[in-house]
Amino acid sequence: MLNCEDELFISGMRFTLRRGDGFLSRPGSDAVQQSFSQHPCLYLWISLVDKLSEPFLRGIGLTEGHDVFFVRYPTLFLKLVVACLSHNSGSVTDELELNSISYHFLHLLAEEMTLESGMRAVTQSNPLIRQVKGFVLEHYKEPIKLIDVASALNMNRSYLSREFHEISGMTLKNYIDHIRIKKATDLLLSSDVSLGEVTKRAGYRSAEVFSNSFKRVHAMSPGKYRQLHRDRLTETDFDIDLELLQLLLDDVS
Repeated sequence: MLNCEDELFISGMRFTLRRGDGFLSRPGSDAVQQSFSQHPCLYLWISLVDKLSEPFLRGIGLTEGHDVFFVRYPTLFLKLVVACLSHNSGSVTDELELNSISYHFLHLLAEEMTLESGMRAVTQSNPLIRQVKGFVLEHYKEPIKLIDVASALNMNRSYLSREFHEISGMTLKNYIDHIRIKKATDLLLSSDVSLGEVTKRAGYRSAEVFSNSFKRVHAMSPGKYRQLHRDRLTETDFDIDLELLQLLLDDVS
């Protein structure tokens, strides 16, 4: 989604889509969109027909019932999709180039994607998830564990763990870590605070634990991630319109 706001219905579930949100439309999907805007909404569409794409998508969390995601830098995806338009001759060279762009797209999706949009949709429809998310967002800087959340919500620990995992698709421990890594990533990209301060503000008590958790998500250290992504900072507050899209299309025509 490049602009405006839409409602998306998939298998009876309602999602509110905003700029930067995306969704996976599977073969035979009953997805229905409803726009809030008086102006046409802009979407990027890319078709993935390679059989290798499905296990990859599952691996990054796009499973049945969790088809909505969020990316921070949609203009990067826009440029890749537009690049596909200049390789439409059907030649072997163009087919190879399109395959290369598709894998680049998937790589970028894995790097930039979070499941926060999917969690947001679940939160809207489930009071338990809403309570848990609210508690975690308020206390993620503290050394909270499952027992702390269960105690705060007056729930049995085993019941909470089972219900949260069944509804959200992730364990509560993984969700807490997800929030902390997200906060740390935002700090790395939007500030010059030291890595030690990022560690502390994100709720980690150990730089080593933070670094290991960060590497599991981003496949690189926090310091290297900050260095490689500094040139993308200007894209955080994006504003894409038809005029920009036309300029990009002119580049490949």
